[in-house]
Amino acid sequence: MKKVKGVPALPTRERILNAAEHLFAARGYDATSLRDIAIDAGTRTGLVSYHFQSKEALYETLISRRSTEIGRLRLELLHAERRKCMPNPVPAERIVYAYTWPFLDLSRSEDPGWASYTKLISGVANSARWASLIGTYYDPVATVFLSEFQRTLPGCPREKIVAAFTFMVSAMLSIAAETRRTDNLSNGALPSTDLTRMFDIMLPFISAGFDRLGADGGDAHAGREG
Repeated sequence: MKKVKGVPALPTRERILNAAEHLFAARGYDATSLRDIAIDAGTRTGLVSYHFQSKEALYETLISRRSTEIGRLRLELLHAERRKCMPNPVPAERIVYAYTWPFLDLSRSEDPGWASYTKLISGVANSARWASLIGTYYDPVATVFLSEFQRTLPGCPREKIVAAFTFMVSAMLSIAAETRRTDNLSNGALPSTDLTRMFDIMLPFISAGFDRLGADGGDAHAGREG
C-alpha cells in the first residue's frame, strides 16, 4: 500500500484493516496470511500480531467495523417507513427495501473499502463456519426486521417468516457478489454489475413471496395444490 505524496499516512491499525479487507475479499480467509496482509499494508507481520492478537481476531474486527453502519442505515429506513405508514403496518415490500437496499447501495460505492467489505460478507454470510460471527454482528438488526414482518403478516408463523427472510438475504448477497451468472444466462442482456437493475427485479419478487405467505397464513402445502 503506497503512501501518496502530500496525503497523511493512515494509522498502522487502519492500514492493516484496509489491507485485510481487500485481501480477504479477493482471496478468502484461508488463502490469506498475516504476512500477506503486512506486505499489502506496508508494515511488519509483528505489528499485525501486535494490533490483532490472531488472524481470527483480525477477521472479527474486520467483520464488525462496518456492520454498525449497515445496521444504522437499515434501521433509519425502517423507521422512516413506519412514520409514513402509521398507524398501519409497513408493507412487506418496504421492509424488504429497508433491509436490502443499504447493503447493495454500499456495494456499488466508489469507496473501495465498502466494495471489498460487501464482497467479503457475500462470501461468508451463508457459511456454517462463520455463522456465529455473522450472527453476533447482524442478528440484532435482523431480529428487529423479523418482528416488523410479523406485524405486517400476523397470520404467518414466525418460522415461515424466518425462512423467507433467509431467502431474501441470500438473494441480496447473490446480487452483491456480482458472479456474472446473469451475464451468461441472459447473453449479456442482464449484467450482474448493474446492481440497481438487479435490485429492481429482486424487490417485487421477494416481496411477493412474503405477501403470499401472509395470504396463505404460512400454509406449507398451499403452493403444492392442484
